[in-house]
Amino acid sequence: MRLSVTGESALERLALALGIAPVTLMDTHMAFLRARAIMVGTKLGVFDALAGGALSHEAVATRCGTAPAATAKLLNALVGAGYLTFTRGRFALTPTARKWVTSDSPTSMRDKVLFEFIEWGLVEQIEDFVKTGQPLDIHDSQSSEQWALYQRAMRALSGIAAPEIVRRTPVPKGASTMLDIGGSHGFISGAMCRRY
Repeated sequence: MRLSVTGESALERLALALGIAPVTLMDTHMAFLRARAIMVGTKLGVFDALAGGALSHEAVATRCGTAPAATAKLLNALVGAGYLTFTRGRFALTPTARKWVTSDSPTSMRDKVLFEFIEWGLVEQIEDFVKTGQPLDIHDSQSSEQWALYQRAMRALSGIAAPEIVRRTPVPKGASTMLDIGGSHGFISGAMCRRY
């Protein structure tokens, strides 16, 4: 899978083919605004507020404890990002939002999205790394709250990857013990043991 800029109309496709569309603007400015809107919507509880059904921006603001006019702007950005829809004055979740960022979804990446606030600060240090070659030890620089969020984020990722890993990992017939080295929360090991 690759993220890329694609044209929605013949004119946009032509502009891309001729190299006159400012793809760098989409790859940088628009990408980080879109990412931040999704992150903020997750952190403020917008997606969970809409999990029960469509609401006006005022109702979402009431549920999230946010300013109504500013909430409307965030909700509109999330419509543009493809995470919400807007019909007759009410916002609703798209299937993407319901599957990946609501708390009660079995495939929720909510904790990983929340950890991205910490990662956002970490990637700001890439320039220093490139200049000095000195890596950042993220496992040593986190508070206990950040560490807990990191573990939940890694667990969310493992929940998505575990079925494929379990299916593709060769296990000897009759295996009855397992050694998990560096498995953190142990979710994938647990999935392996449940299957075998």
